Amino acid sequence: MSDLAHTRGFIRIFATLALVLTAWLQHAHAQGEVEVVLASGVGSTVESASRNAAENALTQVVGTFIDTEKQIAKRTEIRAGVQSLTKSIDTRMSEFSQGSIASFRSLEVIQDGGLVRVEAEVGVRVSEFKAYVKKLASDEVAIGSNVFAQVAAAERNATSAQDILLQKILMPALSGEVSEMRTGEPLVYAQLDPEFQQALGIRPDMLSPTTIVIPVQISLQEGFLDNAREAFTNIAADRERLVTNTGSCYSRLPQGVYEKRGMLVGLHSFSAPSDLFLFTDVLLEQEQNDDEWNFNLRKRESWRLFFFGTGFGDFVVRNHEKLPQLRVQLKGADGQVLLEMLNPAQRELFVVRDPRIHYGRDGSEDYLAHLNIGSAYDLGCFSVQNGVALFPEKRLYLVMNLQASQLEKVKSVEVGYALP
Repeated sequence: MSDLAHTRGFIRIFATLALVLTAWLQHAHAQGEVEVVLASGVGSTVESASRNAAENALTQVVGTFIDTEKQIAKRTEIRAGVQSLTKSIDTRMSEFSQGSIASFRSLEVIQDGGLVRVEAEVGVRVSEFKAYVKKLASDEVAIGSNVFAQVAAAERNATSAQDILLQKILMPALSGEVSEMRTGEPLVYAQLDPEFQQALGIRPDMLSPTTIVIPVQISLQEGFLDNAREAFTNIAADRERLVTNTGSCYSRLPQGVYEKRGMLVGLHSFSAPSDLFLFTDVLLEQEQNDDEWNFNLRKRESWRLFFFGTGFGDFVVRNHEKLPQLRVQLKGADGQVLLEMLNPAQRELFVVRDPRIHYGRDGSEDYLAHLNIGSAYDLGCFSVQNGVALFPEKRLYLVMNLQASQLEKVKSVEVGYALP
């Protein structure tokens, strides 16, 4: 074979290699850069926990190219988009040819009571995922007209988030101004169900043959509760559903995050799983001077978000004289006040709590039982020990031990707040 023929043969080989290399590069470019992310997920099954791990991995990646302001504004759309990308996750496959997820590999599967926890390694096609999320976040979202949304729309920054949490939610709940009280029909203690009597836990020496129990229901105003829930959903960095009152409780949210850059806020529910919201970057560094740490020197108007997220129980115990007190008045036929007590705790008139609510061990509930706010520990989850929680409803039982001659004079019972 001539030199010319050899040359032409090499040219054909190089041309073929060039075509193959070009096709490979185009394919690699189409697949995009793959970033491997370590993430964990929780669910009732291995599949649901794996999907949750994939969602968490994608959520981590979102923060690398979408700023916090836009994430807050488009949180619902981004979350729905992320969930749609993980619906087809199949733990039997490690590689995926299409979509933003390139690979999924389970590293560890842990059975924790009725829950499954999965630690996984997730490969994310960053370019494709970035284009997908930015499309979701490309337009402005319409924000509701309630007061919290108006504040968030006007000042989407850490300061406004602090204002919303402290001035619009926590302080009104702690002052009792958004609570409503209703009293039920008086009940004769001796006629109550024995199991309910036992649950109330009243000592025998605190009872008499004429003991009467009056139910008191304390509820957050409906509009306030709706606005608070919407604000939490819009500005919280993360959210966890807590299944309580089942003998076990698990939270995947980091328990120490509030110590430096955030706090945990819970929303209790009797009929459904409670919600635990994580707020990051809302607690600013404080100068630790004597006035700052001496709670008793602080006026209620100057209370800061810092104390709600860290030493909430200690904060409440030291400042209980600045909280609204429960006031009970027994009135006669002409409206004359026959007996009045603040925070009644004497044998003839005292209060017991609804046994359905888990009360914390930090001492705060001794002063907050009549308010729709408490410590996050009260959600019934041992792993959530710090932070604050809202309770849409609380129930107390007013116990009256009056003689028959005194009871005959009582025509009405008024329950309300006495402000300091």
